[in-house]
Amino acid sequence: MRVELIAETAERAAVFPFLWMRVRLWQSLRVVDASQEAIRALAYTIAGLHVISEIALSGVSPCRDDRDRFDVVTIRQTRVPHSLRDPIATYPDGQWNGEELIIAIPEVARYLVSANRIDVEPAEGAGMNDVCAFLLGTVFGALCHLRGIFPLHASAIGVGNQCIAFAGDSRAGKSTTAASLIGRGHRLISDDVTYICQNDAGQIQIWPGTNRLRLWESAMEGLRYAKEGAERERRGFDKFLVPANPPADADRPLELNAIYQLEAAAQDAPIVIERLRGTAAVDVLLRNTFRLYIAEDVGRKRQVFAACTHVARKVPVFRLSRPMSFALLDLVSKKLEEHLAREVAVP
Repeated sequence: MRVELIAETAERAAVFPFLWMRVRLWQSLRVVDASQEAIRALAYTIAGLHVISEIALSGVSPCRDDRDRFDVVTIRQTRVPHSLRDPIATYPDGQWNGEELIIAIPEVARYLVSANRIDVEPAEGAGMNDVCAFLLGTVFGALCHLRGIFPLHASAIGVGNQCIAFAGDSRAGKSTTAASLIGRGHRLISDDVTYICQNDAGQIQIWPGTNRLRLWESAMEGLRYAKEGAERERRGFDKFLVPANPPADADRPLELNAIYQLEAAAQDAPIVIERLRGTAAVDVLLRNTFRLYIAEDVGRKRQVFAACTHVARKVPVFRLSRPMSFALLDLVSKKLEEHLAREVAVP
């Protein structure tokens, strides 16, 4: 069920119909006395949502079980139909009926997604790492689109009092750049997907997401991380999950100060950071919208485009071009710190 918002401005209603309301109300709804209730392993907070899950979610911050909140999403392990009643669209990997979406991942699981629930039926013999990799990736991305949440394919890092996001294609170095900055004393806000919202004052903010890095095997070697004992994200996939310290307030949004599009340059090229404006900035956000094809499938492309346009007006977007060399990672991180201090306003 989609939550409709009577907004103070048409812009807020069009761009962030659900998240604007949630940011405004989060403080009054959260439980602040830790002594009143023990933390339960299957209650989590991610993207500003309160998730009650029958499946353990590795890398997602646990929280107190509060099922009376308005933003609860339940995840159940149960049977999922092979088809929907009265589908209005059929795709190679699923169906959509206007309220529910089936996503079928061969040899992994079938998922039934609505705005407030995800049902999961693992395939016979499937590993739970595989099931969770798609659950926290494609499937949760679909839920975000159904709820009007804007998911950006980006990793977010807290650098001092600022919060920045690194967007880019697969293997662009989002998680590797984040790992380099963590090694310099900065903190992870979210890896791979950044969940964007807007508060009462029109400030663009992000919700904390997963608190582990997804690193390719080559990145593990380049960063000198030990692979022995590291959890592989899924079978046959050369990505490993490296835990990071969770945010102090995993259910509190943070101001987004800048977005950097990561691009590879020739090995002898300099490190260049340049501001993108207008359609160039909007294009970066649109191209990096997480699972944009799902937004198109469920009829939300117009809302996504409006969100990209709005964020590009509010948050500076830069292109960071650098040689893809592990030997230069520390220098790239230093250039980023200097650029933030010089070019990006401190809140």
